[in-house]
Amino acid sequence: MAFEYLATYKTFESVADMDTAVENHMAAHYYDLTESERAIVFKLASHALEHPGVCHLKASTTPQGKRSVGSDINPTLW
Repeated sequence: MAFEYLATYKTFESVADMDTAVENHMAAHYYDLTESERAIVFKLASHALEHPGVCHLKASTTPQGKRSVGSDINPTLW
């Protein structure tokens, strides 16, 4: 597989553990995060299922110059 190297960076034992951590983080920081930041957390979690807590996103798939959730985020942070 092309993304097997991601297994090295796995941070959770299961998707359920990752989901619990995301829920706890959102509960603790919900009002400190913008709508875009919350959307990014959920997007990353939804792409981090094969190796819980790790995903690979291409820079070309991030919103750059498009008006959508997350487009106000600096693309270098993706």
